[in-house]
Amino acid sequence: KFRTLATAAPAGGIDFGAVTLGQQTQQFVTIAHPQNTVVTVEGVAITGSGAADYATRSLPQPIPVGATLQLPVTFAPSAAGARTAQLSVTTNLGTLDVALTGTGTDPIQSPEQQIDDLIAFFDASVAAGTIRGVGSGLG
Repeated sequence: KFRTLATAAPAGGIDFGAVTLGQQTQQFVTIAHPQNTVVTVEGVAITGSGAADYATRSLPQPIPVGATLQLPVTFAPSAAGARTAQLSVTTNLGTLDVALTGTGTDPIQSPEQQIDDLIAFFDASVAAGTIRGVGSGLG
């Protein structure tokens, strides 16, 4: 029966942790079975609000008796904040669901870039008239 399939992911699923936007990380779901028959992974689907931030390889793939399948799952966040999805692995014996969670984080800017961005903001605000200076700016 399908309930004999196992995954290396914790019962709560896989947490990819914090990943900077523009970067990616990979973890593996291990599928094993103590059956006396070959299990065939027929397909995978990633669903949920953050599904576009996760990827895995295409299948089908048989798992011989006593063997395991290492299924890579990649997380590449497209936006900052919590990104959740569900990986569903369909086999000839049933479906195995694994929750996927991760957090996209904004890249940290160097102090020089922060100052350049601040100056650009003030220059644009003065040019637009949303900020006006008083006096010469000299002490």
